[in-house]
Amino acid sequence: FYDFISALLTCMQPFPAPNSVIVMDNARIHKNPCVLDLIASWYVFGTLIYINPY
Repeated sequence: FYDFISALLTCMQPFPAPNSVIVMDNARIHKNPCVLDLIASWYVFGTLIYINPY
């Protein structure tokens, strides 16, 4: 999953606007500290949103 997020952020790099959003569900893997650190280091201008549990 880490590799997928890394590739996704690389593709999103041309669009680091304040209104950019990454939406994920509440799966445990999505809250892994390594993944969150990766997103924080690449995705400075956007917002990370978790959907409500279902």
